Amino acid sequence: SKSLSLCRYMLEMARDWALHRREPYPIVKEKVSVLLKMLTFETRGDTLFNAYLELIYDIYTEPSLRRSDLTTKLESAFLVGCRARDPILREKFIDLLDVSVPRSLSSRLSYILGVQSWEPLAEVPWIYLALHLLLGTIDPDTPLLSDRKASLSAFASTTSSSQKRVQDIIRPMQRLLFLDPFVAHDIWVSLFSAAWSSISRREQSDITHQMISLLSKDYHSHQAELRPNIVQTLLTGSNACTPAMTFPPHLVKYLAKAYG
Repeated sequence: SKSLSLCRYMLEMARDWALHRREPYPIVKEKVSVLLKMLTFETRGDTLFNAYLELIYDIYTEPSLRRSDLTTKLESAFLVGCRARDPILREKFIDLLDVSVPRSLSSRLSYILGVQSWEPLAEVPWIYLALHLLLGTIDPDTPLLSDRKASLSAFASTTSSSQKRVQDIIRPMQRLLFLDPFVAHDIWVSLFSAAWSSISRREQSDITHQMISLLSKDYHSHQAELRPNIVQTLLTGSNACTPAMTFPPHLVKYLAKAYG
């Protein structure tokens, strides 16, 4: 329907189904079907779509629905919330994702490269979200010592260095990476190679297999014309690693042809 009033009514009905009604009908499969079709609200204006994303967020923060079939099957809608145009709404989704993933470096690398399916974000350069998770492994309370890094002297001069923590740089950076895919690309290349050198050889082997599998996904083709696209970012980051990541030659040849 092109009627905004009807769509709003349907959205409120879906909210009641998802959060309040406990009758056996509609079943979870039917609720999910309706809610996923409502992703088309993205073309109906920010007001309606933001209201839809607020419902998805409320479903994921409702204690009675935690780890339920409903939240499992709505994962694609949740990821769409992580690219919402509204910054406050987008950060709510990303923060919720951040607290749901273990904070160890190996766990987050494995999640980014091997666990999470990024298909719902296939048309956007989603490396900003991977970077948010990777930056989340850093201890936020580590003191920022300006005498060790000359480049930080201007930043530290605003207050005494004893009052500054790593979180004062990391948290704003996590928020801003969404805005510039070129900056996100450069930071991923630098950060991924540093992370690679900090994990064990066995973990490096596991990560390599996960990277090969991720690079082989067909859904990356949706952003083949983007510069930088996700394949370019992942390959450039991999190429910066020491010791080098080793990929099958036929995969590299295919990626070179398909993604530039």
